[in-house]
Amino acid sequence: MTLGREWDYRRVCSPFWRAYANLDPGAAVRISGRRVALRPGTVIVLPQETRYDCLPKAGVRHLWIHFSIPLPLNRPVPSVVEVPAGSDWTALACAIECAQPPARLAPLCLGLLIPVLSAAHFLNPEPLDPGWSRFCAWVDDRMTAPPALAEMARWLGASPRTFQRWFAQHAAESPTAWLTRRRIREACRRLRFTRDSIEHVAEATGFANRHYFSRIFQKETGTTPAAFRRG
Repeated sequence: MTLGREWDYRRVCSPFWRAYANLDPGAAVRISGRRVALRPGTVIVLPQETRYDCLPKAGVRHLWIHFSIPLPLNRPVPSVVEVPAGSDWTALACAIECAQPPARLAPLCLGLLIPVLSAAHFLNPEPLDPGWSRFCAWVDDRMTAPPALAEMARWLGASPRTFQRWFAQHAAESPTAWLTRRRIREACRRLRFTRDSIEHVAEATGFANRHYFSRIFQKETGTTPAAFRRG
């Protein structure tokens, strides 16, 4: 997109990762009081749940990608990462800008993101445990009625304590916190990419009612579902 003054958001926070790779200088983000320029030749990566301000400059060609990383990361992630763009970055960015039909966007965006994340040493070089992939798919299929810890343990065929040890090998948080984040991330996708009512989004992600959903959503993202959809 070409930025205008409307890209002037404060305390942005969501469960998506973001990558900014601008084709013109001038715009920036501000994180914990630090101004980070979005300049040509550099990709700025902001991990999920990073809170920041958007500092626009009208007329700047602004490339942004929101994405999720379902793989385990091999080290703690700082609040912002600056990675030099590769030699083919400009051509790839222009291809993304002009991509038609939109279905071509996914492989082009991956072509930009994978080298960037690899250069930042985020991606775990170890093969992903197929059992973990099956577990994530099983949980996603039960989003409307999220499983409790005992049910998760039964899926693995283990005791709750053994399940928690297995789970800790793949996630750096408790099963309950991980499941809540996953549900909120799915809610964000539905709020942004469907016209479902907030009540329906709450039901589809396993929350008893809109009030409870809004309370948990705001705790996780810093904003309400309605404000997230508008912004």
